[in-house]
Amino acid sequence: MRRDVHDQVPPKVVYSLTDDGAALERALRPLGDWGEERMAQISSVRQGKAVTAP
Repeated sequence: MRRDVHDQVPPKVVYSLTDDGAALERALRPLGDWGEERMAQISSVRQGKAVTAP
């Protein structure tokens, strides 16, 4: 994350993603997609119900 503070009244701070942050997001996106695709199965297991894999 990049934090840019602007010297003004009222104070203003702008946050943006650095190149490294964007690269990390691209690397982690498939993991998030994997979790979202299996959310129903994960929820069922947590509730003690068996569900077949997608």
